Amino acid sequence: MTGTCYIIADLHLGEEDDRPLRGFLDTLSQRPPGRLIILGDLFAYWLESPTLVRRHDDVLSDLRALSRNGWTIDLIRGNRELVAGAMLEHHGSLHLHPRGLRLVINGMRIRLLHGDNLCKDPWHRLLTAFLRGFWSRWCLLSMPDILRQGLAMTMRRASRHRHHGHRDQSLGVLDPQRLAAATHNADILVLGHLHAEHHCRIGHSTILVCGAWHDGSGMWLEISDTATVSRHDWPGRLAPWPPRS
Repeated sequence: MTGTCYIIADLHLGEEDDRPLRGFLDTLSQRPPGRLIILGDLFAYWLESPTLVRRHDDVLSDLRALSRNGWTIDLIRGNRELVAGAMLEHHGSLHLHPRGLRLVINGMRIRLLHGDNLCKDPWHRLLTAFLRGFWSRWCLLSMPDILRQGLAMTMRRASRHRHHGHRDQSLGVLDPQRLAAATHNADILVLGHLHAEHHCRIGHSTILVCGAWHDGSGMWLEISDTATVSRHDWPGRLAPWPPRS
């Protein structure tokens, strides 16, 4: 890999204002080309739908502009993009990774996941497996757009009700065995999904969890081509990483 790697997670566009992300993307456009990795949940929900392409056209246009300027853009599929596919890849000029991404930077082995499948919640894992299946994806894509939109919004309301008061989650929601397995052959494991920032070590691996973007602000990680990791706030300041307890 050449250039700097920028990592963000959990933007939830459609529920959150897209202007902070667009400002961040504009800042990136003024830097030398690098790699932008989004750890899933870019949108509140995504369907392979012309309606959603039009709704999020400003952000998708910004991503296309970065790509034209030499940037590599990766989106790790989160639980909000379970049925994402070629339409999102095309309109965002991005590479979609259904099962995460592995990088080696200056000898440092880095694994990047959304993190939802590491959770203890068996219902969530069952639903995820169902929605990722061929027949359920085929049924969703075969529905009229208005029915898909209605189904997606109903599922979002049910999810918000189920997780009311638990926006930011601790590492305790992760299954210890799944988490340990995810660190196999990884010096650094980078996750999203929990919405809150965390840092810990399991064995010889460092676990970094990126926080969500909401209420006009967010954070990102930078990994240089020498594998130096730094943490940044949007908008604004450079903060130490790992965070001080």
